Amino acid sequence: MSTWNVTEITLSADYIGHEPDSVTIPCRSLSLSPPQFMEESGAGGSKQTSMVKPAVISAAGVDASVMRSLTWSPTRLTFRDTITGANEFRIKGFSISPQNEVSLSFVDRVKVRRAPDCPHGI
Repeated sequence: MSTWNVTEITLSADYIGHEPDSVTIPCRSLSLSPPQFMEESGAGGSKQTSMVKPAVISAAGVDASVMRSLTWSPTRLTFRDTITGANEFRIKGFSISPQNEVSLSFVDRVKVRRAPDCPHGI
């Protein structure tokens, strides 16, 4: 599991033909839980692997009411960690548990490009 200490996150959604939706909200930390797979045996000894739980990014300290108020579905998560610097992930929406815990559906990590004259991020 990967964990990042953050002070805020930015969620956004890009569109063709108009400006992206975006919101920056306070957050204490993010934790990436890897996907879980199950291997099953089929007829004739064949094996099949199925994903039983996709990868999820848990966001601690995020106000669930802010997430509930979004009228759009975020597709990108960006943040700055004190150790690793700038990070960006593609996500596919989010969920909120009955305990108001926010989870972001992980798709993949985007390599952050750094400007040549800016050693500390984008």
